Amino acid sequence: MYYYATLFLLFFAIAGNGCNNGKIPLKGKITFSDDGSPLTMGIVIFSSPTFQARGEIQSDGTFRVSSSGEHDGLPPGEYDVHIVNASVPKEGSNPDTPEAWVFLVDEKYDSARTSGLKLKVDATTRNYDLVVDRYVEKPKNKK
Repeated sequence: MYYYATLFLLFFAIAGNGCNNGKIPLKGKITFSDDGSPLTMGIVIFSSPTFQARGEIQSDGTFRVSSSGEHDGLPPGEYDVHIVNASVPKEGSNPDTPEAWVFLVDEKYDSARTSGLKLKVDATTRNYDLVVDRYVEKPKNKK
């Protein structure tokens, strides 16, 4: 009997997660460290060992976090943060090749392991503004 009661509670706990239960709506803005201008494209990713959500970066640098529903936010916890797809195609180039893209943010932001960005979400968290460094092309080694 105890086994069935535990399964019943577990089922409703899991089902409740899909209904925005316990999620904190979160929004923010991403700007560049050198001049305060907004990052105008890309996706900001929030990940923990058990949860992942994202926010599409708008042309004014703002984003709103979504996971299973539109702008439903994140459950409380600690998240690693990184940014993907923050690049534009070079004019007149073939977008199927890596060298055809101009990256907007420093490459460290491509991965949660290297970005250095973290967020702790609790009941008071509503806004998460980020300041990021621009991409700077590194000189190629001459052989």
